[in-house]
Amino acid sequence: MKPPVEFQEYPNLLVFRLSGDLNSFLLDTLKTDLSARAAKLGIFHVLINLNNVEYLTSKDLGVFVQIFHFLENGFREQEIKGEPILAFCGLSEFVQEVMEMTRLETVFRIYQTEQEAIEDLSGEAPEPKEQTESGE
Repeated sequence: MKPPVEFQEYPNLLVFRLSGDLNSFLLDTLKTDLSARAAKLGIFHVLINLNNVEYLTSKDLGVFVQIFHFLENGFREQEIKGEPILAFCGLSEFVQEVMEMTRLETVFRIYQTEQEAIEDLSGEAPEPKEQTESGE
């Protein structure tokens, strides 16, 4: 069985792949793990792949906004040039509609595929540094 959260590190980019239903435990695990990894590595460009997630609740969206604010604060604290990025890919039709209705597609970057996002956000062809699992 696939773990609910998979992680992969690319140059200048952290990728998290979610699967199944997003429950409170999974989202708390994601937020904690993402925050710790971003701070430790000094990487504030994050891609969340929702290819295996069919729907989102308002709480899920709230967690994503919290993650974005963490990335913004980390950027300011470490005086990094550029901007923090929280991006999503692999959105189901329902999730895409939710992003549009809430206007979050104006805050987050949205990509069709993980490959497209990685190439754009890391500035390089995908060559992962490591892959780990979280939230088991």
